[in-house]
Amino acid sequence: MTCPSRPTPVRSGTLLLALATLGVAAEGPGIGNLTYTPHEVLTVISQINETNGAPSGHSLVAMHNGWLAVIGSKDGGKGDGHLSFFDVSDPRKPVLVHHQYDAATRNLREAHTIGFTTWKGRSLAVLQGMAGIQVWDWSDPRAPALLSDTPLPPMKGGDYGQTPWWTSLQFPYLYVGGLDTGLHIVDLRDPAKPVVVARIPPAELGGILPATLFAVGNLLVAMAVEGNRGLVTLSIADPLRPMVLDRIPQTGKAYAGMFNGTRFVMASKNPLNLAKGEKPPEPQPAMTRDVLAPYNAVHVYDLTHPEQIVYLGNSGPAGGQGGYVAIQDGRAYVGMSTNFALVDLTRPDGFPVLTQVKPGKTAALPNPKADYDFCTPLANLIVSSSDHGDGSYLLPAGTDPDRTPPAINRVIPAPGATQQARTSRVGLTVTDALDNRSLTSATVFLRPVGGAPVEAALSYQTGIINLSPVEALAAGTTYELVVPAGGLRDLGGNAVATTFTSRFTTAP
Repeated sequence: MTCPSRPTPVRSGTLLLALATLGVAAEGPGIGNLTYTPHEVLTVISQINETNGAPSGHSLVAMHNGWLAVIGSKDGGKGDGHLSFFDVSDPRKPVLVHHQYDAATRNLREAHTIGFTTWKGRSLAVLQGMAGIQVWDWSDPRAPALLSDTPLPPMKGGDYGQTPWWTSLQFPYLYVGGLDTGLHIVDLRDPAKPVVVARIPPAELGGILPATLFAVGNLLVAMAVEGNRGLVTLSIADPLRPMVLDRIPQTGKAYAGMFNGTRFVMASKNPLNLAKGEKPPEPQPAMTRDVLAPYNAVHVYDLTHPEQIVYLGNSGPAGGQGGYVAIQDGRAYVGMSTNFALVDLTRPDGFPVLTQVKPGKTAALPNPKADYDFCTPLANLIVSSSDHGDGSYLLPAGTDPDRTPPAINRVIPAPGATQQARTSRVGLTVTDALDNRSLTSATVFLRPVGGAPVEAALSYQTGIINLSPVEALAAGTTYELVVPAGGLRDLGGNAVATTFTSRFTTAP
C-alpha cells in the first residue's frame, strides 16, 4: 500500500465552499417536466446524436446547472472524446448550446459517472480520462475549460484493465477504481494540480479489482467488473486508509452496479455464455450470497450493515447482457445492451421486472444493432444511451409530470452512531437525481447540537451527497445533520417535503 503521510488539513478560506452553491453561473432552464400522450410513453420522442451536435457513443448523461451534459467517446476505453451541452426545456426538441471536440476532450473515455463540486466559486466536474482523470470548469457551458488532465500510473489505458473505470468524489478527495491497478485516492484541493496521495492494491481490498465504487460518508463500496468478480465494503473513516469490512468473492458475471439507500443493485451479464438465440434456463431461487441464479438478471444486496453484506435476490431475466444501473423513486433503470429494463425495488417478496423496452417493429428503440448500456432517469424522462456510436434516445416514462419529492433514504454515519472518527465525512443518498443548483450550505449542513454550522465542502453525483468538514470535528461532541424542508430539489422541481435530521457523536 502506497500511502504517504497525511496532507495538511484543508483550512478555512482555502476551499471557499461552505457558502457556495454547486451551480454559480450561466444557469440553464432545466429539464422540461411535461405531460405526454399515452402514445408517447416509452417511445422515442427525440434523439441526441451527430445530427444535432453530439457524435460518437454516449454513456451516462447528467443535468448540470440546468443543462444536459453529454460525453461522447469510443467504446472500449478508446477515448476520442466529445463534450456537448443541450437545452432540454422541451425534451421533444433538444437544442445544442455548446459542442467541443479538441485536444482537451480527445482524452476523455466513456463517462461511467461524473462528480460535481464547487471550488472558489467555480462549478467543477470530474471525468474519467483514458489513463487518468480530468477536472473541468463547467461554470459556463458555453465555454467549459479543462483545468487538469492527470495521469494515474501505472495506468496506460484500456477497457477492463489499467484504466480509471469509475470515480467517486468526496471533495477534496477523489476515489478512483483502477481495476488491476487498485484503488487510487487523489487530492483535488488544487484542481489544476491534483495529487495522488494513496494507491491501495487489490490484495488489500479483499482481492477485489475495484471498478464501480461509491463513497458515502465513512463507507466505500466497490465491485469488480466483467470476469473479475466480487463486491467489497470498506471503512474510510480515515479517508486515506480504507479498511475492509466485508467481501463477496463471487457475484456471477456482474457488470456494473449502483448504491442507493440500503441497496446495492447490480446488473449481471450472461454467466452461461449462451449462444446467440439460445434461451436461458427457467429462473432459479438464490442459493447463497455467493451463488447467483444463472441468467441475465438484476441482483440486489442489502448493505444496511456494511460489516455483513446480505444477498436479497434477483429480478429474473431482464433482457440482454447487463450494463449500467440508475435508481429513482424505488425503481432500478438498467441498460441491458439489447434493451433497457425497469425493476421494482420496493416489494418485500421480490424484484419484478416492470417493463422491458427493446427494438422492434413498434420502434420503441429504433436501432436493433445499438448497444443500449445506459438508462438514465431524468424527472419523468428516460434517456437510453448507446456507447456504440448511436447517441441517446429520450422517452417519456409516463404521461404525467414527476410530482414525487426527493427524500433522504440513507445517512452515514448512521443515526445515533457513537465513537465516530474526528475525520468523519457525512454522506447521504436521495431517492431522486437532484438539481445541483439547490445543493448549498443552507440546504444541507452539519452543526454541533445547539451550535453554528461547520464549514464544509459539498460534493454530488448519482444521488449521493457528501459533506466534508474543512476542519477536524471536535472530540466527544454530538453533531446534527440538517436537510431543511423546501431546500433540495429534484430535476422535476420538487422540493424535499419534510425536514430531515440525523445525529452522531465523535469519539472522546
